[in-house]
Amino acid sequence: MKLSMSLIARYLRKYEPECHILDDTVTIKGVRFFADQLPEYSLEYVYLGTSREYFQDPRYADALLLSSGQNQIICRGADYEELLNDVLSSFEYYNLLEQELLSAAAEHCPVSEIMRTLERVISDPVTVFDLDGELIASANESAIRDREFLDTIRNLNILGTNIIGRVFTDREGRISHDLTDQPQHLHTPGAKEMGAVAMYLSRQEERVGFLLMFPADEAEVMAGLCLMPVFAKAFVSASEFVSADSLLQGSRSVFLRLLQGEELSSDVMRSFENMLNPETGSVVAVFRTIAIRNYTFRSMLKRELEKLEGSGLLCICGEDLVMLSGEKEFAGIVPYLRSSICPRNIVIGVSMPIQKPEQIRIAHEQAVFAAGSSNTTGIIWCRELALPYLLRSLNGIEMAGKLLHPAIPQLEEYDEQNGTDFLQTLRIFIRLRCSQRETAETLHIHLNTLKYRLHRIGEVCRIDYKDPQELFYLELSFSMLQSF
Repeated sequence: MKLSMSLIARYLRKYEPECHILDDTVTIKGVRFFADQLPEYSLEYVYLGTSREYFQDPRYADALLLSSGQNQIICRGADYEELLNDVLSSFEYYNLLEQELLSAAAEHCPVSEIMRTLERVISDPVTVFDLDGELIASANESAIRDREFLDTIRNLNILGTNIIGRVFTDREGRISHDLTDQPQHLHTPGAKEMGAVAMYLSRQEERVGFLLMFPADEAEVMAGLCLMPVFAKAFVSASEFVSADSLLQGSRSVFLRLLQGEELSSDVMRSFENMLNPETGSVVAVFRTIAIRNYTFRSMLKRELEKLEGSGLLCICGEDLVMLSGEKEFAGIVPYLRSSICPRNIVIGVSMPIQKPEQIRIAHEQAVFAAGSSNTTGIIWCRELALPYLLRSLNGIEMAGKLLHPAIPQLEEYDEQNGTDFLQTLRIFIRLRCSQRETAETLHIHLNTLKYRLHRIGEVCRIDYKDPQELFYLELSFSMLQSF
């Protein structure tokens, strides 16, 4: 891993180095020596040499200097060769730490096991919590000097408002109301402790927990700010956050697993039900570009949509950007999608409403079907395509046309022989869900006339208007007849 000057200084503590670090960025990948022929020095290296050529102060006459950019580490009374070896060893030390953490993460070890890896090399207290403040694991917790905090996690294993509700400030004294996705050093005003280096743990752009490190001194604070992202990268891959049966995994992870058809535990499914709208239902929408298919474009579109209220969950699945949103909420963003998103060579396929997590995979297939049904851009609703598609499928079967309800050919012949319009009467009656009033108004005839016609149709064709199966058979037959 690349190092910062504070990480190198931390490893060289036995020299009691004097540090002047102004810009502690993680950029250093190796060590080089000062040389007159190098007018400029790269920030990718730390340069080693004697300090007498750079400082007039006699106190530094026999000191060695490590420099990178505006940052200097001064080691008095150090042996040149020994210091060089120790600087080289610092890279090996942190690289080994990173490799051990990444190996544990790749195997999705529990957080506690990753903590044990840290304890071998880190003496500072480190704690990992879920988003509800429940302690998942800790290292070196006895060294925490904030007694109230220590007593809370020892006795309750969960943080309360008395801890989280305290006012924290950053290094400039500005009040910090929340953690961030990057490490920051937080203080409790008036407290003598160094405070904590804190950050959220995020997986797939969703926060799943938070990490606290309690540094012993200012040097450890600077090193912690550099190390925390490395720690976080390992912790978010722990089994607690990635296991299919874990309740701590993010909702986006669950959503993606459901899209991919994975089997999840009943507890996870019940927990995910909160993401669905039980009253009006939810829809799955697939955003697919016509002209451009690349990850960068999908990521940019995802960030743009996340700004919309009602966009729900968004994740990238395969070649598509997929959204899970309440049906009512999705309807609220449709005008924006039509005016600002669809003109950009994007087709949006929308599923039928669902109420249960188990239906998400089918809803995704519906949305993919809708998005792939047209070469034009815009919003395509699966609901509008379903019946025509089913009818076309039936029409593709040669026998289907011979299996229409027998009333259709019977009434065609009856009308031709008697000059009546019974077939049209029955078709409109079925289309209007057997509403006599609406049918009479549509046909512009008296209600009694309609009743007579329906009675005669029933006699001629032996139709039972009270049989739901027969009414469905008639509706399907008329729909197929219209699509021929």
